Amino acid sequence: MENTIEFKFRTNLRGTSCILTIAPLMDKVIGPKRWGVDLNDPDKILTVHVADPGHVKLVEGAIERAGYSCNLIG
Repeated sequence: MENTIEFKFRTNLRGTSCILTIAPLMDKVIGPKRWGVDLNDPDKILTVHVADPGHVKLVEGAIERAGYSCNLIG
């Protein structure tokens, strides 16, 4: 994605129902098609592409509002 910064988070998401729960919040705070979750990874890695590093806080807030947790990797 052009002009974006990639960040990765470890999450406690468990499956597609969890992704469906966070999707409306994530789409609202950073936009659709700017994030994804690797459910095959043991850490259920959430990858986001944001225009501003400050948007990491928006991602963390959205995940927490949905009832899950995430930790920035790196």
